[in-house]
Amino acid sequence: MFAVYNDKGLNFRDTLDNLYSLNEIKRISPLRNNVENGLPQNFSINHKEQESKNSSEEEAKLAYKKIANIDIKEPIYHVSKIMTSPVISINSNKTIKEAYELMKQKNIRQIPIIDSTTNILANILTIRQILKQINDDINFAKLSMVKSLNTIEPKQIITTDPITDLRRAAKVMLDFNLNALLVINADDEIKGILSKTDIVRAVANIPDFKVWG
Repeated sequence: MFAVYNDKGLNFRDTLDNLYSLNEIKRISPLRNNVENGLPQNFSINHKEQESKNSSEEEAKLAYKKIANIDIKEPIYHVSKIMTSPVISINSNKTIKEAYELMKQKNIRQIPIIDSTTNILANILTIRQILKQINDDINFAKLSMVKSLNTIEPKQIITTDPITDLRRAAKVMLDFNLNALLVINADDEIKGILSKTDIVRAVANIPDFKVWG
């Protein structure tokens, strides 16, 4: 399951096929992520636990594999297994300067902006955007930095669900030239972020995981 957020909140939540039918997502800017070295604590997969899952879940997975044309012998790995969590975010009533200082402190190059009224993802701010804003109006750089995050031009943001199959998430990242996907559940809560680095680590560390079947 995938979703698209903009300045008005949730704009779309549906299947992969319907995501590709949206015209406005062609304008989506890449979301970039700077992840720390090392594997997330929940990276390791316990195969015995997988074997003990109830039959209804296994039947659902089998049905999904048939629909998605995935070899039924291959296990499904959800985004939640390898995503980086937690994700640092900032409230929309903060200033650009406050966001920049937080990004610098946490050594990240972008930060999700959460709407101060709805508590839902409203935008993404990157270091590149901040530098561009300063360069475009160098004479008023100090004034630009104290502007509210609400003044930043909104953009469409593609996100994914924690239980999305990694292969489908990887396809979206490749097709839309995204270095990362925010992982948001059905309650609009940011649960993590999936980066290209996370996927490469999964391929390298999970023996039976293949991005493409």
